[in-house]
Amino acid sequence: MWTIRRLAAVAVTALLTAGLPVIPAAGRPPTADVRRITVAHWRPAPGGLQAAGWLESAPLTAGDIVMVGADWGGDPDVEVQVRGRVQGGWGGWRPLRLPSDEHHPDPGTGEAARERPGPSEPVWLGRLDDLQLRLRGAGPRDVTLHAVELAGGDGVHYLPPELRSVPAAQAAPAQPQVVPRSSWDPRNQCRPQEPPSYAPDVRFAYVHHTASTNSYGRSEGPAQVLSFCLYHVNTRGWDDLGYNALVDRYGYVYEGRAGGLSEPVIGAHAAGFNGGSFGVAMIGNFESSPPTAEGTQALRGLLAWKLDHHHVDPHGTTTEISGGGGTNKIAKDDVVTLPTILGHRDTGTTACPGGYLYQYVTGSLRQDVAAAGAPKLYGGPQAPRRAEEQPVIGERPHWDVRATRAGEWQLEIRDRGGQMVRSSNGAGDSIDLRWDLRDRRGQEVAPGTYQATLRMLGQDATPLATAFHVTPAAERRSGDERIATAVALSRWAFDEPRRTERGFPVTETVVIASSEVYADALVASPLAGSFGSPVLLTGGATLHPDAAEEIDRLGATEALIVGGEARLTEQIEQDLQQRTTIETTRRFAGPTRYDTAARVAWEIVRREGPDEALLALGDHPDPSRGFPDALSAGAFGATFDLPVLLVQRDQLPEPTRWALANRPSGGGSASGPWADRLTVFGGTAAVSPDVEMAASHAADGAPTGRFAGATRYDTSRLAAQDQLRRWGEAPQDPQSYSKGLETVLATGQNWPDALGAGAAADQRGAVFLLVAPTTLVDSAPARDWLQEHAAALVHAVAAGGTKAVSDGVLREVEAILRSDGPNRDPPETWGLADGPFALPSAPRGRAGGA
Repeated sequence: MWTIRRLAAVAVTALLTAGLPVIPAAGRPPTADVRRITVAHWRPAPGGLQAAGWLESAPLTAGDIVMVGADWGGDPDVEVQVRGRVQGGWGGWRPLRLPSDEHHPDPGTGEAARERPGPSEPVWLGRLDDLQLRLRGAGPRDVTLHAVELAGGDGVHYLPPELRSVPAAQAAPAQPQVVPRSSWDPRNQCRPQEPPSYAPDVRFAYVHHTASTNSYGRSEGPAQVLSFCLYHVNTRGWDDLGYNALVDRYGYVYEGRAGGLSEPVIGAHAAGFNGGSFGVAMIGNFESSPPTAEGTQALRGLLAWKLDHHHVDPHGTTTEISGGGGTNKIAKDDVVTLPTILGHRDTGTTACPGGYLYQYVTGSLRQDVAAAGAPKLYGGPQAPRRAEEQPVIGERPHWDVRATRAGEWQLEIRDRGGQMVRSSNGAGDSIDLRWDLRDRRGQEVAPGTYQATLRMLGQDATPLATAFHVTPAAERRSGDERIATAVALSRWAFDEPRRTERGFPVTETVVIASSEVYADALVASPLAGSFGSPVLLTGGATLHPDAAEEIDRLGATEALIVGGEARLTEQIEQDLQQRTTIETTRRFAGPTRYDTAARVAWEIVRREGPDEALLALGDHPDPSRGFPDALSAGAFGATFDLPVLLVQRDQLPEPTRWALANRPSGGGSASGPWADRLTVFGGTAAVSPDVEMAASHAADGAPTGRFAGATRYDTSRLAAQDQLRRWGEAPQDPQSYSKGLETVLATGQNWPDALGAGAAADQRGAVFLLVAPTTLVDSAPARDWLQEHAAALVHAVAAGGTKAVSDGVLREVEAILRSDGPNRDPPETWGLADGPFALPSAPRGRAGGA
């Protein structure tokens, strides 16, 4: 089936070893933490080691230390080793290796930005009396030891309920018995730092090893998983444990990264290829010894279930686009065909998963996985999903499925109420069907949720069950007033039921702006873009109930308030902390709108390190002319994490000049210009050439450019066109799942709806465009842009009610979207994707209709 998509050596162990009896059930979990220890004093190593340049530390009391890594500045010419002592006997020296360049989050992600690359891979020690370091290289230096401690309770011998018996045999591909996070971390001490991220589906699986010891007791598996997690989060700076699952030598399977083992959670195990892959690590080192029979049996059972759950052929291939990173074997943006089960070394410059385990991966593993629990269905639409996760926007659902055993099949499509909408039957081992989004009478189905189930009759193959949300080409997201509209846009753009069902926030941060005046609110969208947050509006003396309800739905814990207390009162700040899930608030405000914009800009510069600043008019005697270009700039800034600074027509405000001339540093001090280029939104009637020149001078001569048109709609169109150009120059993340081009339309005659629209467009990866409220004829540049891109456009959302964007404008937009591209009526209808329509009375065969 072809598809196109897109820690380090054996250490000393505790007394328990393989073959010893299971420790009786224990029920007192330890407390866990990572402690940093500076080792600054070294002495010559004894004997011939001194001549070889080795230095060693004095023995350190291990106490509760069970795993260690170290940071010596990342110098590859320095060797650092560790050993441990148990009951008076020292074990052998084991190297602390610099981290593999491929055991990382994907480049360009927030997790990668938070990563600390210096610390070595960790070494599992188990319970020790003492430990000691030695080094060789560029002379004595400070080495920071990162020590995972498990103290109190039953320590490394805490036994979760799942380990108090031998793993139960499962009828593959049923889900194997799993040790959940709540069992190996019952105190929730390795809490994910950020909510999990999800790929659209799982297309392939990586096999890893942890490159740690093979000699550990049955009760030490959970302690190792907890220690790996703490090290990955506290020391490496990752959001969570890097692997999706782990398997120990006794055949126990452990849930890894949070978010749901059955879901396509994006891990940090294979840089450039994390999205769409499932990473399972066998606990141990298999460079010089093979895995146990129990371990390999658990591995193939886990993969048999996981790949069957996502309907992936273990013998198949997948075509992927590399996200790059480290010394990845495959350069960024290169297209490569990969087997659906592979070893980490297949894409990374690493020995993982060790020679012995890799032989099994390339030998009989795929056959073993394929044979488990046959028959199966391979293909798509893949994996049971919720409607919100698999919208039908412009494209027709297409089943390209192969059954491992021929027989009769049936596809049924039902509406939300369970009523049959369309069905088809056939026989054979190949199903190739496309739904034209019409019911059995040939009428186009209404927008809504539809459940499709494809099953083999008389067989126990896992059915393909997919929920589709049929979306109109053009639709409206609005409330009865501006605050409710901002909430409606947030609900549309920030919708992740898989997170909320597992207790994770949809987003941790919200941006709060005034619903009454645009002075400070104009820079809310780029701030929201940097934090991946919605813009919510409120006004009056207290927090609006609609905004409070949406914050609780999102599960946000931080609120960023843009504007002073004259419009966003101190009571609103108190309401956020007392009436919602918000725990902390930060206010960005100054004596003028230009001060506020500068403070927001500095926050974005601190977070994102951009090399470009956007300039837009922030005030005008005619209020209706003081915001339109800034709205386009705000949405553009949200998309590309660029700050927006406000200017006056004939004068560069001092706060804006200062923000351009100084880079923020720790503590708020300044350290010189940061922008290498400036982009002005609006023509010379909005921002004069003198202001443009003054801004360039403040930024140390940075070159300038303009999005300048005769009208606000021209300026918006130029920004939209450049957005596509920049996306073309820098391909979107390999984990993106684009079904075509999407646009968010906001009125160019009012400002509140457009604030939430800019943040929503960023979250959806859509293009922001200003339109006239009554007819597209009044915003001809927007109409021309829509017509120019009709072949790619699949969906348009109007922000606000009919006074903001009329029903007439929506009808005009829908007509354009239906004139070309995927929204046109397809030539094929229900039946074979490449064949004729099958009448209800047609004989039963490869495809039929009803």
